[in-house]
Amino acid sequence: MKNYLLDRIRSSEIIQSVMTLSIGTIIAQLIPILASLILARLYTPDDYGNWGIFSSYAAIFTVIICGRYEYAILRPKRLIDAFHLCILSIAIGGVISFFLYVILVFFFLSNFTYITSIKGILWLPLYVLVSGLLQVFVNYANRGEQYKIIASSSVLRSCIQAIFRIFFGLMEICGGLIVGAMLGLFGGNVCFIRKFPFRRILHYISLNRVKELIKEYKKFPIYEVPSGLLNVMSTNIPLLLLSYFFHKEYVGYFSMAITILYMPISFIGIALGQVFYKKACVWNGEQIAGLAIKIFRLTFFTGAIPVLLLTLYGNDIFAFLLGKHWGITGTFAMYMSIWIWLVLCFSPLSTVFWVKDKQRIGMILNLAMLILRVLVIFIGGYLLRSVFQTILLYGITGIILWFVEGLYIWKLLDINVSRKDIFYVLFVAFVVIGVWTMKILYS
Repeated sequence: MKNYLLDRIRSSEIIQSVMTLSIGTIIAQLIPILASLILARLYTPDDYGNWGIFSSYAAIFTVIICGRYEYAILRPKRLIDAFHLCILSIAIGGVISFFLYVILVFFFLSNFTYITSIKGILWLPLYVLVSGLLQVFVNYANRGEQYKIIASSSVLRSCIQAIFRIFFGLMEICGGLIVGAMLGLFGGNVCFIRKFPFRRILHYISLNRVKELIKEYKKFPIYEVPSGLLNVMSTNIPLLLLSYFFHKEYVGYFSMAITILYMPISFIGIALGQVFYKKACVWNGEQIAGLAIKIFRLTFFTGAIPVLLLTLYGNDIFAFLLGKHWGITGTFAMYMSIWIWLVLCFSPLSTVFWVKDKQRIGMILNLAMLILRVLVIFIGGYLLRSVFQTILLYGITGIILWFVEGLYIWKLLDINVSRKDIFYVLFVAFVVIGVWTMKILYS
């Protein structure tokens, strides 16, 4: 009876945590959705293409900016060790952003055409530094289960980003999408800076302990940096390669499609992932497996509805919301919808690689993902010479890779699923994939 009550309490705490993060995230994502209805009329597909290329580079450098030590903040049992990891992450971020700025200045002085053609690229070092700091603060807050602060930060970041992007668009300021996003990141950091114990950390800091923690959590930079790079590159590589093989306008369509598709992941997936990682660091295997099943049920069944809507009415939805010239975005979104569905289902559980010290396996999976996606883009660009077939192949590759990764995650969690759950999952999957396949074949 006692154990039952404890389980109920824990379940309630999880629900409350997820609800707090999800509500904040939903509000934070509704703002850019509403703003995009205006922004799509203020900025051109070329502008979004430039933002897509910039954000791809930003995503790559954000992975390495803190050496991935920011994700180790939740692991130590002692709070003082978490403090040391915060300082270590911030110090690494400052050094890397400085060298990145020096390299970019050198490229500009050397008149390196590809780099200089990307509007606002000199903002990149500051952008990734601020983004890295935000990750440090989020993980520290997650450790202390300060979910209200995390949610408030997300909302404030989105508000500031939307306001300044609209303002810069109305004023026709070059690089408004980039500068607006960066100002949003600054705003998101403000919530944490007010609560972050800088004085306490500096009082207890020990360089010797920092050195010890560098060695203790060395798997994070050794495996997670290359793994994160591979993951980000495999996700963002189309934006870079599409700009080479096809007109930048298609990069804009693709960038908008990715932005919209990742919103459900931002709504639910990130919140669930943060709570899962926190609980998985302290719970036993059986409890973790039970939580994983609940998360999968939620993401799988809720994700099926948007996939069906995108498949059946994707072009009409995007044309209505963003304008007729954005209709192609709906086709791209349909091609990638099932892949994103699987990402929504399994990405919240992917932190199990960190909990189980399987970072090496995660790195190998991400390497395979990068190689196959690059191969697909080159096949589409050189042989097929069709941007639509290229995006379709990219989406199918994503389905295969995330299905394999999902199976391995399931194995690591040692989950036993009931026959009833298997039946419902297979039935829904059969319906959704069947409709998706028929739409592609006969459209």
